[in-house]
Amino acid sequence: MRAMHDAPAPWTRWAAAAGTVALGAALLVTLGLGAAHSGKAADQLQAQQLGQLRGGLARAVRHVRDPGEALAELVEDEAEAGLRGVALLDPAGVVATAGELSRAPADIAQLRPPHFERDGDLVRSVLPLRRPRGQAGRRRGAVQRFLYVELEPRQANALRASGQRALLAGVGASGGLLALAVFLWRRSLAAEQAAQHLAEQRHLAQLGTLSAVLGHELRNPLTSLKGNAQLLARKLPEGPQADKAHLIVAEAVRLERLTTRILAFARTGIQREPTDVAPLVQSVVERVDGVELVAAPSTAWNLDSDWVEQAIENLLRNAVQADPDGRATLTVTADDTLRFAVSDRGPGIPADQRRWALEAFHTDKVQGTGLGLAIARRVAEQHGGRIEIADAPQTGALVTLVIGKG
Repeated sequence: MRAMHDAPAPWTRWAAAAGTVALGAALLVTLGLGAAHSGKAADQLQAQQLGQLRGGLARAVRHVRDPGEALAELVEDEAEAGLRGVALLDPAGVVATAGELSRAPADIAQLRPPHFERDGDLVRSVLPLRRPRGQAGRRRGAVQRFLYVELEPRQANALRASGQRALLAGVGASGGLLALAVFLWRRSLAAEQAAQHLAEQRHLAQLGTLSAVLGHELRNPLTSLKGNAQLLARKLPEGPQADKAHLIVAEAVRLERLTTRILAFARTGIQREPTDVAPLVQSVVERVDGVELVAAPSTAWNLDSDWVEQAIENLLRNAVQADPDGRATLTVTADDTLRFAVSDRGPGIPADQRRWALEAFHTDKVQGTGLGLAIARRVAEQHGGRIEIADAPQTGALVTLVIGKG
């Protein structure tokens, strides 16, 4: 059928989804690695800047008697590079400060290398200064000093932010690709299901047309055959010949019932009207032996009572025939939908056979026609509902006729 060719094959759906997901993952991994490299490069640039500050101060302190003057010159020279403030420390405490420090001198005096912390874009670090060598070092007592730095490494921060922005953009793009994959998957699946449903409807229509022609062609000769056989059976005396005539009548009646069911399957169109569910269900239960009615709410529902009765009766008779004790349970509930749940304790319906169980003329019974569930399915679909097949709570099958609100 053309509809089946219009729908994409399942493998194309899997291939498209896998390709889209793989592309998104590759993009995310690539940008993640890029962000990691940007972060490492930013750390190296930041460490280089701190090293330059330490070296510059060490050289300035050697030639300037006033450390505060050296610190002030350092802050002035490196302000554009993001240096906010510095402090010179020795074991006794803070020797001198310059710039705008966010910490008090008493707090700074407690810090020692390798102290490092990041506060947003601001970096705080304590770096050791080399002891002066030679005669100058001996004059000053070679006291170990430290440099406390508050730095906003603008270039390093910009590099790190660039990598993070790229990563966020990659996450967004990957999310978009994933959403696209989900959308394409669902659309492809919906197209496949629609094509399958259309093919099933065409198949049912063809079966309905064939059934209607077959039923009408059989009805007239069957009526004539049954009438003549009944007349012959009444005229013949008791004996083998009369028994054969009665057998012809019985077979004609059976074929007439089959013809009626075929015509029922072929019928299209329903006439819905408000119907009290409880009396309808009670009427069906009284016609089928071995049925236990658990619940049937007294509620009005817009449905075709004749065809719904027929569908429920088909489900009940199938359940009674499947149950070893010839019993079945019917539970009726009404909420957003009207549900007639029929369960038995028979062998059940295997999951891989449930779809085919609803097809016309599909049966595993010796004398079955395979039209009971097919008619029930057709009635349900004409009422905007469906047939659900599941396992019963303990054992057996649970078949539910679902009818939507009309």
